[in-house]
Amino acid sequence: FGTIRGGELYIDGVGADDVLQGDPIGDCFAVGAMLAAASANKSIVEDAIRPNDDGTYSVRFFTKKRGATRYEPVFVRVAATFPTKRGRLAYARGRDPKELWGPLLEKAYAKLMGGYQAIGDGGVASDVIAALTGRAADYHDVTSANPQDVWKDMKATMDKRAPLVAGTYAKGPGGRRGVSFGRLKMWSGHAYA
Repeated sequence: FGTIRGGELYIDGVGADDVLQGDPIGDCFAVGAMLAAASANKSIVEDAIRPNDDGTYSVRFFTKKRGATRYEPVFVRVAATFPTKRGRLAYARGRDPKELWGPLLEKAYAKLMGGYQAIGDGGVASDVIAALTGRAADYHDVTSANPQDVWKDMKATMDKRAPLVAGTYAKGPGGRRGVSFGRLKMWSGHAYA
């Protein structure tokens, strides 16, 4: 591992396909939530990240204490330095390698949760959406749901321009892990924005 420093916060604004998930970490739920938020309303991302005079960034999330009814803002300060693997960012990276908003959001969320390892073995996208928006986010296990009902719910969410993340089952066809679901080219145990 090495370190990369610097870049630009946004290149051509916030886009729904700006961020790629890194290899050694299983935080597709977090990256998917960031991209879903960017797709639904780019100001969710723009309002969350503020540059500081010393070159660091303050990233605003929302948290709710046990028993509380409201989400409260919490700010996480991070530097624009990132671990690398084989010369490129090890964790989330911009499709344009100089774009920082995705790696900064991921780094700040990891710091909020206790480090990259705390988010690296999977999680729930609705928790990240709530942390980004300050609003409760729904989670639906659709294992035994009617597919038409699932599609109606997903379409209603998209029509409201709300962030939406969907995930595949942990095991693919034949009970195998890490395999695609046929022609869909979707991997088992993975989140998609």
